[in-house]
Parts: sequence; C-alpha cells; structure tokens
Amino acid sequence: MFQTAPGVGQTYSTVTLAKAGLLAPLGDAAAKTIPNGSESQFQDGGNTFGVALGLTFVGSVLNDTTAKAAGVTYPTDWAGMLSTCKDLASNGKSMFVLAGSMPPNTGLMAMSISATRVYAETPTWNEDRATGKTTFADTQGWKDTLNDIVDMNKAGCFQKGVEGAGFDAITSNVLQGTSLAAFIPSGSASDLKQSAPDQDFVIEAMPPAAGGKAFGIAGADYALSLSKKSKDNPAASKFVEWATTADGQKVFAKAAGALPLGEDLSSTPFAPVADIVNNGDFVPLPNSSWSNAAVYDALGAGVQGLLTGQKTVDQVLADMDKAWG
Repeated sequence: MFQTAPGVGQTYSTVTLAKAGLLAPLGDAAAKTIPNGSESQFQDGGNTFGVALGLTFVGSVLNDTTAKAAGVTYPTDWAGMLSTCKDLASNGKSMFVLAGSMPPNTGLMAMSISATRVYAETPTWNEDRATGKTTFADTQGWKDTLNDIVDMNKAGCFQKGVEGAGFDAITSNVLQGTSLAAFIPSGSASDLKQSAPDQDFVIEAMPPAAGGKAFGIAGADYALSLSKKSKDNPAASKFVEWATTADGQKVFAKAAGALPLGEDLSSTPFAPVADIVNNGDFVPLPNSSWSNAAVYDALGAGVQGLLTGQKTVDQVLADMDKAWG
C-alpha cells in the first residue's frame, strides 16, 4: 500500500499509475469514498484505484484570534479585501503571508482565487481545456485571477519581502500575528492549533469579484492505493477495506485535520465555508486534472514573476498553455 495523489497532475497520481498498470483495482466500497465530481481522479476504465482520504478545502487559514484583536472581519467581497489589506499595511501588518519564492505556495494562492473567477462560472473548465475548447490565455477568468494577484501586491496584502520568502515565513508570521492568514491547506489549521493552543484558526474562502458568487475548491488531497503485486495480500486488502469505512475515514480526518464530511461544521474550523461545502459549490483541486505537473509549475513560477515584475499576466498564461502541450 502507498499514498497516491488523486488525478493525473503529479508523478505519483492515482490515474497516472493506474494507466501504467501499477495499481490493483479496488471495489465498490472504495468508490463510495470519492467526493462528488471527483470520480475521474480515482477511476480509469470503470475501475477505482484509490480510497479517498478526507476532504481539504483550498482557500486560506485565518488566525481568528489575531484578526479579532486587530478589529478585522474577513472580507466577503474583493473591494473589501483590498481595502482591508491597505488598512492593515498602514499599521505594519499584512492580511496574508505568502512564501513568494516557493512555486507550490504561489500556485496554491492562484488556484484558490481562480475558484470564483474561473470555476464558479465554468466548473467543467478543465475538461474544456483538455479538449481544446479553450486555453488559459483565452479565458478572462484566468486573466482576472492573475490581475487580482497584482492588485493584491499593490494593496499591501502580502508581507514585506514577499518575493524572497520561504515556507518558514508562513508559520512564524501567522503565529506571531504579523500576518492574519496564509494560503495553506485547510488541514494545516490543526497543526497551527497544536503549536498555539490559545489561538483559534478557521478556514476561509477567497471572496469573489463584484457580482460573483461564493465558490471554493475542495477535494481529497490524498488517496490510499494498492500495488498490483499486492492484490492477493490479505493483510493489505483488509487494511484498504477498513480505510473505506466510516471509522477509518474519521481516523484519517482527525489526524490530518481534513473536513469531517457528514458532520455539523458550525463548531469546527470549517464553519466559515460550511455553506459552500453543504451546497456543493466547489470543484476538485484544479491541477489534479491538468495534463501534467509542468502546468502547475508554470503557474507557481509565473506568480513569482508577477510579484517581482519580471512577468506579465499574458506571459504567465502563455507559459501555462505551452506547458499543457
């Protein structure tokens, strides 16, 4: 048994390995763990090749304790977000801390913003890109997403020195209160809580542009797969079967800080995004269905270029389209 990543976007992705004939097909119980709309990320040729492990919401993790102390209510619209950023910057704080030198973090931020700009309007955008019906460069929502990042930088939404910041800046800034939120997987809220038991952390969705609707990105970041050579191993098969049960799913969700599906979210860190989750207003992590890992690399590196002024929005989108091919 080993961990895989749903979809095809990474080298250890479930469907990629399944198509290579390396995974054993699993049964109906595994299929029932797949979040709605994510079937193509776990299945190939009518078979299921991964047990979905928990649901992660991709937005930002907010230090609610710090926000309340600063008199800040998380904005629900884009104009309010930029205004709040300016106010915080004038007081020596930032709304967000971003590991600007790390493409995985800059890419994650861009995807979280794209939820309301691209996928709320066209949930099937990835399929349209795969069939050649559209491109990144021809999609206004992707242009808006990257232009919004440029506007965030100008408004002081990020900490000073964001261009050279690494992952260490995220933990230190959020825990010390110099930044209110970070673009990190929702499961990180439980990790931060362990480091600072006296502080509260909640999951927030990026607000939509004017006239847009609340929408998010959520999906299983992890899957449990079985090697084709281990399909006749009773112990391995029994463990995979247990992972599909409610007890197995709860154990993982608690350990990883994943979203407890089927439970009341009002008293959990997911309370701010409860309506989005309960209404099904979300799509799976976009890059898990992109043609290859290079597309996400181009996005992350491109956002770095936007922060330093070395790239334009059009150049970043053109790089992503080139990487898709």
